[in-house]
Amino acid sequence: TNTTTIRVLQQVENPNLTISISPTIVPIQSDVTITGHLIGAASPTPVTLYLSRPDNSTTSTHVTTDSAGGYSYTFKPDRIGVWQAQAHWEGHGTSAIESFIVKIPTSLSIVAFPSQATYGTTISVWGNLQNSANATGVSGKPVLIAYTIDNLTWTALTTVETTSFGRYRDTWIPDVGTYRLRASFPGDFQAMESN
Repeated sequence: TNTTTIRVLQQVENPNLTISISPTIVPIQSDVTITGHLIGAASPTPVTLYLSRPDNSTTSTHVTTDSAGGYSYTFKPDRIGVWQAQAHWEGHGTSAIESFIVKIPTSLSIVAFPSQATYGTTISVWGNLQNSANATGVSGKPVLIAYTIDNLTWTALTTVETTSFGRYRDTWIPDVGTYRLRASFPGDFQAMESN
């Protein structure tokens, strides 16, 4: 006996397929959640999510809407750069294209030596900016060193650039007083901010 299969797709006058992404800036291998609604169609309904990676390769995954027409998909992006996502419904509904950015997660250290000195002594300040996922140095990034005396107002001391190993160093001759120092990296297109 021969058999055949047919598919009947629901048609609606004004299908509305929405999409949103959270968060829109995320460290690599951290959760990204894509959500949306298929408005004007019966549920459950299969929806295809297309993901475009930074290298322009594309993957797809299938989700099914719930009783209210909503869908959700969570994954961990594995490449740094700009990703794009779009939802598609076979009843000829397509969402807008939404983008999100995947960056290097960073951690930042700071050391000052000596911790006690007489007036006129040179203080050395150094530290490392690292990829916190694999403990490798992040090079060529600006690190802002700042200090406070009253624990309220921070004053910029200098900005230094990290070396090929993610290290930075500077020297300082402070006035008499007790200081707290901090280092900060504001983040950029490739790497997350760190303090």
